[in-house]
Amino acid sequence: MDGDHIKLTIEYYKKYKQKIRGKFATTSVQIPQLIGVEWRLCQDIKQKNLSKINTPRFLVRLNFSNDSKMFECNYEEIQDLLNRLKIARNSVYNLIEQ
Repeated sequence: MDGDHIKLTIEYYKKYKQKIRGKFATTSVQIPQLIGVEWRLCQDIKQKNLSKINTPRFLVRLNFSNDSKMFECNYEEIQDLLNRLKIARNSVYNLIEQ
């Protein structure tokens, strides 16, 4: 933005500051809470050739306070999910301790 637009924006902000704050105070975004994780291992074995086993897949259901999401992933992806959940948990613990 150029200088004139910046000045105009500041001017309008000062003029409507209370209305803007009031609007922000009544506007919120609900973030669903993760309340549980369910998973199971899916292993396919071919009947004709028992030595051929497909790579294992995991069926994961994330249960939220308002919904649930289900997806399928491989071993590396579920390891990544677990690491990210641990990082999120540790972040919450660190915030609580402060």
